[in-house]
Amino acid sequence: MKFYNTSHTTEYRLTHEVGDRISRDRIITLTDAVLAIVMTLLVLEIVVPELSRSEVATELPKRLLELLPDVWSYAISFIILGFFWIGHDDQFHYIKRANRTLLWMTIFYLMFIAFNHFLQLSLEHMEINRSQ
Repeated sequence: MKFYNTSHTTEYRLTHEVGDRISRDRIITLTDAVLAIVMTLLVLEIVVPELSRSEVATELPKRLLELLPDVWSYAISFIILGFFWIGHDDQFHYIKRANRTLLWMTIFYLMFIAFNHFLQLSLEHMEINRSQ
């Protein structure tokens, strides 16, 4: 981090955050981190079937087929999040400066993205209840 002297005072401030300005790179990094975490959490919901050695040959194909709705839900959610990430990357190609307003807009955007995981779990739960 670089420091600079504010003209007539001996007060030093960080150059990447002065007043209302925020480093756009920090916003991009925050977005990348949140998306990476949410995308990782999606796959953790797919539960690997537990089988004994004697059951593997007969039960494994059946159990893997039972996982297809979970895998399908994961794939759709992952692709949707990928679209959000690509859109955010495209937007920040044109944004040269950032401020607190953009930071708060991004935080609410990320809150919506993190909520996607809850929506995916809710849809899976409704599908399970409907099939019973």
